[in-house]
Amino acid sequence: MNKVVLIAVVVLVAVGVGIFSVGKLTEKAANETTKKVLKEVVSADLAPVAKAIGKLEACESGATAELEALGHTATPLGRSLAYIALAQNSYLMDDKDKARVELQQAIDASTDKPSAEERNEMFTKLGEGAKQMAEKRKAFGFKVNCEPL
Repeated sequence: MNKVVLIAVVVLVAVGVGIFSVGKLTEKAANETTKKVLKEVVSADLAPVAKAIGKLEACESGATAELEALGHTATPLGRSLAYIALAQNSYLMDDKDKARVELQQAIDASTDKPSAEERNEMFTKLGEGAKQMAEKRKAFGFKVNCEPL
């Protein structure tokens, strides 16, 4: 009976040490990933992209051309954001084919390679972003197609 108890205690201690080790390893990997992502975001100059997106939402002329240019010249994260904004605008204008192409350009600009299912989910979420863009345009006094209310 004592052998069984001793074996059980040893097994439980081994499991505990294993769980602790895996937890520490996972924590370290998560911290490294967080640092990498944070470094990418901080090093990316997103101000021009954010400004161009604001112009697009406010229906200012030249915003689309500015975002298209940033889609070619900005940092990878900036390019992705520019193409996502363009895709939302195309989706809002009911040009789903163009929105799909721009979403693919956003994906190509990023380091992520989503599956077909994930891409379809992203496309569905474009509708939510387009809805938010429509609300912002309305707040600026414009219809969805940038005509004054």
